[in-house]
Amino acid sequence: MAKDFDAVNAELKGPMLIEASAGTGKTYSLMLLILRLLVENEIPVSSILVVTFTKAATFELKSRLRETLTTMTEKLSQANFDADHFKKNELPAVASAVKEDPDSFCQLVQKWHQSGLDLHECVYRRLSTALTSIDDAPIYTIHSFCRKMLGDYVFSSHGSYDFGLGDGQTQKTEAIEMFLRTHIPPLLLSLDKAEVLGLLKNTDWNTFIEKMSLLTHSLPLRDQVKFIQRRTEKADVELEDDVRDFMALFRDTAPQWFREYKRQNRIHTFNDLLTEMEERVTLSTEASKNFVKEVRSLFQAALIDEFQDTDPLQYSIFEALFIKDKENPNRPVIFVGDPKQSIYSFRNADLDTYVKARTAVSNTQELKTNFRSTPGIVIALNELFQIGARTSPKSPGAFLDKTIQFSGVDSSYKNPPLMRKNEDGSFVPLSSFDFWSNVESGKNEISADEIREIKKSLLTQDIKEMLSGDVYYKGKPLRPSDICILVRNRTHADNYISALKAAGIKVSLSDGSSVMGSEECAEIRSLILGMSNPAERKVLNTVRATRIVGDSLNAILSDTQGAIEIKLLLEQAAEVYERSGITAALSLIFERCRTEDRILNYPIEDDPERILTNYQHLFELLHEASKQIHTLQGLIRWMDEPNLDVDEDSESKFNQRKETDSDVVRVVTIHSSKGLQYPVVYLPESQFGPGSQKSVAFRENISNNPNADKGLLLSLEEASPNPLGDKQEGVRLVYVALTRAAARLVVPFFSRMTKSGGLHGSSGGKAYLGAALTGNEKGAGAIKAIDDLRNILSQKSLKDEIRRALKYYVISKSVPCSQAAIDAYEPFNIELDICSVPPPNAPYVSAAQDDLEAGSCIRTSAAWRTSSFSGLVKNSDTPRSRLISDEEDTEPGDIVEETAKKVPAEDNPDRDLLASLQLNRGAAEFGTDFHKVMETIFPPKVHYSPELLINRSMAKITKKIPADTENPKELEEKMDADLKLVLDHILSVPFLKDNKDFCLRELIDRPERRMSEMRFLITVGNTPKPGRIPLTAHLLERTVKTLEPRLSGLSLSDADMKGYLTGSIDFAFEVGGKYWIIDWKTNRLGTKASDYTPQAVSAKMDENLYRLQYILYLVAFKRLLESRTGTSSGYRLIGGAAYFFVRGVRKDKPAQGIEIDRPSETLIECLDDFFKNGYSDQVLEMYAQKRAEESAS
Repeated sequence: MAKDFDAVNAELKGPMLIEASAGTGKTYSLMLLILRLLVENEIPVSSILVVTFTKAATFELKSRLRETLTTMTEKLSQANFDADHFKKNELPAVASAVKEDPDSFCQLVQKWHQSGLDLHECVYRRLSTALTSIDDAPIYTIHSFCRKMLGDYVFSSHGSYDFGLGDGQTQKTEAIEMFLRTHIPPLLLSLDKAEVLGLLKNTDWNTFIEKMSLLTHSLPLRDQVKFIQRRTEKADVELEDDVRDFMALFRDTAPQWFREYKRQNRIHTFNDLLTEMEERVTLSTEASKNFVKEVRSLFQAALIDEFQDTDPLQYSIFEALFIKDKENPNRPVIFVGDPKQSIYSFRNADLDTYVKARTAVSNTQELKTNFRSTPGIVIALNELFQIGARTSPKSPGAFLDKTIQFSGVDSSYKNPPLMRKNEDGSFVPLSSFDFWSNVESGKNEISADEIREIKKSLLTQDIKEMLSGDVYYKGKPLRPSDICILVRNRTHADNYISALKAAGIKVSLSDGSSVMGSEECAEIRSLILGMSNPAERKVLNTVRATRIVGDSLNAILSDTQGAIEIKLLLEQAAEVYERSGITAALSLIFERCRTEDRILNYPIEDDPERILTNYQHLFELLHEASKQIHTLQGLIRWMDEPNLDVDEDSESKFNQRKETDSDVVRVVTIHSSKGLQYPVVYLPESQFGPGSQKSVAFRENISNNPNADKGLLLSLEEASPNPLGDKQEGVRLVYVALTRAAARLVVPFFSRMTKSGGLHGSSGGKAYLGAALTGNEKGAGAIKAIDDLRNILSQKSLKDEIRRALKYYVISKSVPCSQAAIDAYEPFNIELDICSVPPPNAPYVSAAQDDLEAGSCIRTSAAWRTSSFSGLVKNSDTPRSRLISDEEDTEPGDIVEETAKKVPAEDNPDRDLLASLQLNRGAAEFGTDFHKVMETIFPPKVHYSPELLINRSMAKITKKIPADTENPKELEEKMDADLKLVLDHILSVPFLKDNKDFCLRELIDRPERRMSEMRFLITVGNTPKPGRIPLTAHLLERTVKTLEPRLSGLSLSDADMKGYLTGSIDFAFEVGGKYWIIDWKTNRLGTKASDYTPQAVSAKMDENLYRLQYILYLVAFKRLLESRTGTSSGYRLIGGAAYFFVRGVRKDKPAQGIEIDRPSETLIECLDDFFKNGYSDQVLEMYAQKRAEESAS
């Protein structure tokens, strides 16, 4: 257990780790430690090494140190050192050098005074000496530290010399292209062209080669593998031998070529600095030993900040230099970090390395007081992150990791909440912690679109109220810049930005994105390409279409004179470039086209300030690049390269700048917010969780280009190799977001609900916040945890503690707030029954106005949309329908309870074989896992025996065995046995009536006859024929009910379908010249296989509208067959659709658990016609008559 850290009195000797929770004054503590090292240890400022994460952090630390030393030396130079007078008058003045907490500085100076240190002769002189030498203070990033050491001792360490520093992108590209030119042709001999193209397209070659080139001899093999596994493993794809060998060859050869090309060009990247430094300090050569000795002699103390963001390579450097220094074991080496804020795994930060260091450094201490947030926020978060561990003793804790145990922090009475000013000048405190949710609203059918609108409206209205002018923070009216909206990524931000702008609230986005990926960069590139080739018509039209020139489509098509003028302007700009450079050339175009004036007149929603800021930023970057690149083509290549080097300068060099320094609401990504604080913070996307995965897909060729590739668009599925690790980091990301607020934290947490009242997995059930609340990976029981949190925060003792803190602040700052207002203060506002909000700025209608009438109603809808089976039925009015995934999203508890009622004995062949496989997974999650099993059984290519494929499929199920299972080996053996039985039944059942000798087993080694997970995307009524109208869901309903009697009760909403229809066919195969589709269903229809009678299966097909599903899928399948075979009637090639309810499938009972159907040709042809050409009543009547004739015959 770590002890409390006392910055004034802690012993500064040997290695020490300080764990600093968010807001606990880490930078302030570093200042105290540096002062103590200067005064008590008499270490010169030039011998105190400070290493932190970013250049911005180094600048802040040096600025804070300079400010502290300046103020303290000024006060000490003027002080009267008479003991009594000094204590009463001078001491507080000296201590005011640090604004956050002068009390600790009082204690420090008083300690020096009482210990006999002469405050003038010793303290003043040592601090003033440090101030005069402040420019020599070695405050570095890790890269600049390595660069400095390697450069200063290049000869004595036998290091590399005369090397330039760059991103190495050119050399990296050369290595990749050389490898691909050499090794792709042999790969084409064993794999399809489409598969090779998919491999080339979806592999991040740049990242792969960068990670591989970082490996060094000194790191243990385990650390080397961990260092790159996130980029090289594919958790859910069994790679073929040829692909695996190809990737292994790339791993073994391309990094060597990369290093050789860099050596030939005498280029070092920033990562090379780390690699070389690590080699220099760990090699056992005499030169390396001398180098280590030289570096150690420079620094009598070392402080390593943001240590939770280290990686194995960086830690290896510090360990060799300082921790393993046996000659000077008492050198103060202080690591400062917070494992709860380790959120940069994408930058190779490795939490296991931090844990390893914590074990090696036995002296671990902890900062325990939060100086950032008001007591209401501190107490609320203390309870939120501890509630799961309290309710479940076996829980690993809120962070899903037993090595990170949350320890509550104390709050400072000096941090006030927001206060509202009344008309009489008095103040009333406002809540500090707001939690808004719909989990008790009783409205289960809420859609994702409704949730977005609710959150957007709530947020906009609340921010308008905050900025009304009568809300104060620390005695001043709340300003827009006091408010921050935290989002996971730019996609989440856009919705709120547009709503705030529409409400007249100025807002600015800071998401850390690169200006090189912006639309403005593409437009500037078009201009430079136009300057280099103004005669090319396509290039010229592209230039005219940019916002820089601003020509409309009609002008581009018809205004020949305009084209001539732009061509002349580009030629003139090219001449200016030759004389005066790229900035002058681009400025000429902007001036002639009046770009700035035109863009400033854009609507505020189009963000004109952002557009102009990006243009100006690109001007500066191009000007800098043109110092080394002297041609227009060279500048174009530079813009095309992924040159956002991952070095210490990339943050300031390429990140989009603030478009304004004015007073605006900030929208910031969570990663960018780390280390920052804001008075008011909103976390509107608090239900965020793991992202979706990629999968294999095919799309219809909709380009009308006869030369377009009609092959499948393949991609490797990119599932995480460490899903638990990703969730752990996701919870840490939530912690960072929640701890940014100083006075008010608002957490909207909305989710769709399952039929049993749980959180729906896709909108809240997988939320990292749910995992933090419950302390379990799946977030099971999140609703109960939220209710428990509300009950805990309603305790009088907690509220009284917060009210005492408020009273302290009110009295100390003479705030006109009455005792009655303090007694009535409610610091927590938890609303769990929000299901709708009134529209913003809704007009008030007086009751006296009784002569009202409705205006004309105009139906409006989006011009384009993507429809799917689930989307069509989720708002269905059919009595028994509901939001449907492939399986009903039943809670695990429901499964256990229902199964316990009547379960056949273990040896009963009629038992539900999937029961032992499902464990504590919900139905939807288990269904997904079972689909992965079937994908493994039927891979795209086969180089293995059926037995081996079946064995491999086991891992898809058994990997989900809970870690706390009492006999995991025994359970795994049972699960393996049951899964083999399930697969044997599925693969052996003769389910085709017309081909009783056929079973699916014979397809395992025939990949040319089948395919798994076929995604499709087909057009729907984009350009209706004359006399027809766009197809809607309601018209689809009418069509299906007319032509398919079994769906006569269907009722769909009146939503537009114009755009695309998408879906995923589980399995397709060919036998006897006919093509079939299969859907795997894991629905529970009972507790034993015999419950899956034809009648029960048919009823479930009706209840869940599965008949509509396979009808839509067969329309898409028909189009695919026609596209591939060239036939005009794909229907005649279709055998039908088979729905396998796998819990009931038995190889000796073909009629059990399987429904097979082949809808009428008339229905499929009619729907295909309507999807392509639009709907018509007359055409439907014609198809209905044809259907009647078919039935009669």
